[in-house]
Amino acid sequence: MSDDDRPLFERPLDALLPPDKPPQRFSIKNTSRKVYDLPDTELVAIARLQKWMLICFLVPFLLFLAACLIAFGARRDGAGSVVAVVSILMGGLGLALAVASYVFRIMLLVKLFQPRTVALFICLDLLCGAGVITLLIINGRATSTLKRNGIRVGLFGARNSDLPKVVKRETTMPRLGW
Repeated sequence: MSDDDRPLFERPLDALLPPDKPPQRFSIKNTSRKVYDLPDTELVAIARLQKWMLICFLVPFLLFLAACLIAFGARRDGAGSVVAVVSILMGGLGLALAVASYVFRIMLLVKLFQPRTVALFICLDLLCGAGVITLLIINGRATSTLKRNGIRVGLFGARNSDLPKVVKRETTMPRLGW
């Protein structure tokens, strides 16, 4: 029985292909490349600053929502003095978190951008409404830098499991093994 008489699935692959073309092998190339352009300590610092910047930016919104709910609940009960005290406390905490977010934003700017760009972003932060745009740009640059160096980034910044374990606190004592 010759090769032409057998069914297609029984024939050798070389007999089915045209003689002038060699068989092509297809492979999916990994397009994501890891470029380790920063030391591990810088990556850990960028990841921590990004996480704290995002937390300090988002928590005041939750405080504002909680203050509104407390105010509406106290309005029905007639407890106006409680609402005033809670509003002052939440406002002070929100202001402190906003200042902390601004400090973390500037620290992250210094790590990610050139000095002229840092000055431009600081000026843009002072404009009304441009602070959120600069926050998005800074967060995008930090995310791309971390991803380029092989660290996965989620909603609130880098995952702690992906951060290099090279930075140890000076206050930790070595384990003695007992």
